[in-house]
Amino acid sequence: MKFLFLLILLIGCGKKTVYTYPPVPENQASALVKSDINEELEKIQAEFKEMNVLINLKALPVVVAPLPFGVVGRCQYGEKDHGVYIILSPNLFLDEVMMPLDAPVFEKDFVRVLLHEIGHCYFRRKHEEPKFLELPGQSFELQNENSFALLDKIPTSLMPAESAYRMPKALRKYYMAELAGKARHLTSPSVLGMYAEFKVVDNKMVVNPPATSDTVEPAEKDGSEIPELLECTWAQNPPQELGNF
Repeated sequence: MKFLFLLILLIGCGKKTVYTYPPVPENQASALVKSDINEELEKIQAEFKEMNVLINLKALPVVVAPLPFGVVGRCQYGEKDHGVYIILSPNLFLDEVMMPLDAPVFEKDFVRVLLHEIGHCYFRRKHEEPKFLELPGQSFELQNENSFALLDKIPTSLMPAESAYRMPKALRKYYMAELAGKARHLTSPSVLGMYAEFKVVDNKMVVNPPATSDTVEPAEKDGSEIPELLECTWAQNPPQELGNF
């Protein structure tokens, strides 16, 4: 009996829990799409570096592959709750028959989704409730390349689980700083002025945003330490759907 107990104990001690995750799917991106994604990744990494946020996006493969209906992006987690790769839906790269007149004002959809998934995979951000900067009875006017758009409200983060709002190019730096924890939520039109020229439209009259002392609060630590600062919200085996968008 003692021998049997010792044998069971030795077998039990020899077991090792192995965390597995689905392998990276085959990349279905065309040569042009691959070029667009790689160019954007290099741009994003350079812009984060300017904010003193040192990341290595080359260690985080991005592929284009089919996803469940309604899902346009996914961050696949691996061992120790680290992102191991990003999937973008082919639907993000469909040729547009009619290009919106305000297209130059907004980032491409794949850029918005890519940054959202980087928020999950690299900065360990979870989904948040949608929050907006809005002024009752007024709209925000954006201008770029002789195009303009009017927004009734502006999302304060790229991390809501669902979003019908496009990403203004004028606020690209703000959204990236917010992802890395180096900026707080937009609180007033004056904060917009720190990143781009905005106008507030009211009753067909254009007025400049009121000047206040509002500022974007920086994180307490250098950007290079941000991934360690943001608390990991998942346990040993995080649900995969938390990385979906």
